[in-house]
Amino acid sequence: MNPVNRQDTDLLRRAVRTVQDARSLDDVVHGLVAELRNRFELWHLGVVTVPAGASRFRVIASWSMADSAFVPGTEVEASISPGMLELLDRLLADEIVVAEMDSSGQWLVDHLMREQGVASVVAVPVHHDENGLLFLGLGSSAMGPFQEISEGFFHGLAAGIRGRLVELTASGTNL
Repeated sequence: MNPVNRQDTDLLRRAVRTVQDARSLDDVVHGLVAELRNRFELWHLGVVTVPAGASRFRVIASWSMADSAFVPGTEVEASISPGMLELLDRLLADEIVVAEMDSSGQWLVDHLMREQGVASVVAVPVHHDENGLLFLGLGSSAMGPFQEISEGFFHGLAAGIRGRLVELTASGTNL
């Protein structure tokens, strides 16, 4: 991954500012899409929670260019595919996870994402405590945009949006 360049530093600042100014989770999602869409060829963006001790992902806010199976309220058991269990473990270890969607059709989540036009994803852990995990999932219509940027960008994004996103999630705004 490349170091964060000037344009990406400016993009990071704008993305963080838009979340800090958000009044709802919908504002967060739409603000991030407005800022990040062109840089990453965004096709999908979701704010997702995993309750402590559970292996169930719950979409609490989302945006998609196409009709999506992953709308707010959607719950997915991690056991649906081995990759989901690994994803959960890595997010709980505070790792940024970048992956390409499997094109074999073997895994349901990958199949659904590819059907919706998503070719690659990045999952960014935002917050983890005794209540569970909160993360941001971004899907791109292209292969590679998430690999072309420093993990520092995503760590900076998580750090910059953490407080406001946790506050909105805890308040139940849009839930």
